Amino acid sequence: VGEGDVMLDKSVRDAMPSNGFFPAYVRYARAQTDAPDIFHLGTALAMFSAVAARGSRMAIPLPGARRKDGKTHTVTPLHLWVLLVGPSGARKSTAIQIGSRIMWYEPPMRVEKSPEATFNRWSKESGNGTLGCHGLLCYPEASVLFDIVRKPWWALAEGFLCNVYDGLTMKRLLVGKATTKDGKRTYGPPIEIKIEGPRIAFLGGISPALLSVRHHDRVSGLLGRMMMLYGDRERLDVFPPLRREDEEQRLGRMFRKYALRQRTVDMKPESWAKFVAWAKALDRESGNYAPDKRAMMTRLPQHVLRVAALYRLSIPDDDGTVADVIDRALALGELAKGAILRLPKMEK
Repeated sequence: VGEGDVMLDKSVRDAMPSNGFFPAYVRYARAQTDAPDIFHLGTALAMFSAVAARGSRMAIPLPGARRKDGKTHTVTPLHLWVLLVGPSGARKSTAIQIGSRIMWYEPPMRVEKSPEATFNRWSKESGNGTLGCHGLLCYPEASVLFDIVRKPWWALAEGFLCNVYDGLTMKRLLVGKATTKDGKRTYGPPIEIKIEGPRIAFLGGISPALLSVRHHDRVSGLLGRMMMLYGDRERLDVFPPLRREDEEQRLGRMFRKYALRQRTVDMKPESWAKFVAWAKALDRESGNYAPDKRAMMTRLPQHVLRVAALYRLSIPDDDGTVADVIDRALALGELAKGAILRLPKMEK
């Protein structure tokens, strides 16, 4: 345990690498506010994934595409959807604000009032070769997003956002250009627009009191694609410290160095064995819970895989702690499972 880690929440310290970008960031951020440490880690993961997903991915040892070296693998993208859950006043927005000063320099993406407008806007930001549409959806008050997609005109298009998380290319036909001749209006051929392989991360915060407990929201798939992390303030800092701009600049350089690495992260067989054992145990355990919570737990293994790859990218190649990133990712998976179990009972 390093000197700067002594006051860190032990569960959070065990759920992130001991070296590299993430512990350096969490140590700095926790000195700026009394927000729980888990919010700083969740913020860093979402923002790091928004950048890393542009050019990096993870290869897991499952039958799939064959690489040039002859190995078979299945590739998973790295963008994460993270939902910080905590009571009002737990500093969710503060944690996100600190992260944006260091890790995010582009205007965040947003969901428009209609699925058609959202598709059109995002398609204009697409077409970047194999990278596709990328960015960060940031909603410090995630209830705003949930209110948008609950509108009647979103009822048949909620799958659109689920497809965005899954990284699926989507196409849409628009009416061709209209021309008028001799008082008669005609239309040209349909115009195809598409969102190419989206790699869009999400970061939001919400209070348990505002978190929907309706059955539709639990089983529709949108909430289940978010890795929920619960926290509450245990400290009370009345006077926040002064910002250390030199330290923020150093962390910003460190962030860009590791997040912008474009590489395929290979999961080692021994790490894969640990992951499979944990996923099987989770599947058995989830059978004891209500159907809505069981459904949300089915995506936890996918979150853990992405977190493990992001942890690997955040550590220097010659660092001796690389081997234990899967253990740290699994520990974070346990914290995310705890957040699911804290969800209130569904409304009828």
